Amino acid sequence: MKSNIQIRSVPQNLHKKLKDKAESSGKTLTDFLLEELKLIAERPTVNELKDRILSRKPVITKMSPTNVLRLERIK
Repeated sequence: MKSNIQIRSVPQNLHKKLKDKAESSGKTLTDFLLEELKLIAERPTVNELKDRILSRKPVITKMSPTNVLRLERIK
């Protein structure tokens, strides 16, 4: 089932920029915005990223990251 989304009070200059971008990619404004909304929906939020990072086990190395970088710079 499809739904509608309506956004009110879009500044005219923003509307023109979006319409121009849609036009330059050969799409209607609706199709362009729908693709952008899909990308936004798939992108994790900051809190989701934070939770994902915190759920990982810490990495233990023999050498500190600082020393690894120093050695790489010497090469």
